[in-house]
Amino acid sequence: MGWGLLFFGYFLEYILGLNSLFAPFVHVIAYAMMYAGLSGLQRYCKRFRYAKWCAIALAILSVWRTFAQAETALGITFGFVVKEITTVVSWLDFAGSIIFHVALAFAVKEIAQRLSVSKNAVRAVRNLVLVLLYGVLFVVHALIPTEQVALVVYPPLVLSRVAFAICNCVLLYSCYMRIVPAGGGEDAPRAPSRFGAINRMRRAFDEKEKQAIEADRQYHADNARRRYEKQTARMSQKQRAKEELRNKRHRD
Repeated sequence: MGWGLLFFGYFLEYILGLNSLFAPFVHVIAYAMMYAGLSGLQRYCKRFRYAKWCAIALAILSVWRTFAQAETALGITFGFVVKEITTVVSWLDFAGSIIFHVALAFAVKEIAQRLSVSKNAVRAVRNLVLVLLYGVLFVVHALIPTEQVALVVYPPLVLSRVAFAICNCVLLYSCYMRIVPAGGGEDAPRAPSRFGAINRMRRAFDEKEKQAIEADRQYHADNARRRYEKQTARMSQKQRAKEELRNKRHRD
């Protein structure tokens, strides 16, 4: 389905990416994995497409970040890496990351609510609050670079950054385990395992996937029905009669 790729990509970018030695080598790979995971999840919940678009934009920015961070980590000088452009890219990456997390939180919340996994829906909102708190602290720290502000803002800034990364990893792994399997959606039949517990787990995962597909279809069907009811309610009696006659002829 995509949860596994999304989880590993997120872990690479927001956990391993905290280490300056690993950071230059994980950005492009991480966003490519997240894009692939989000593309799979989009089939089950359309809201994931917003996070997917953000992942594409962040992947493009990450190419420049890779070269800029490699200069610091490896001591290599790239003539085309300009400090002013790096600063602009950093701010764009920060804004894109915040938007990405907002889109991801709303998408996870929606699919979790459809499948009655209420804990994951609550966790998605909690993680969004942590991300927004980090965003506010980051802006304050960047725009007011005084020692007094740094002493107050920097510790909660670092704490919130680590907290939302870990909490989102836990959330994505929980979705991987509780909603549908990461490899869901493949039509090829799987050979049964020699272990009964594994076969029971696979059947449970397949059932969850069917529920996700059915919930998504029902959700869009209900939206279409409500839109149609609103349109017909605004029609005059004469227009409504014509519409009913047209539908009757179409059925006949």
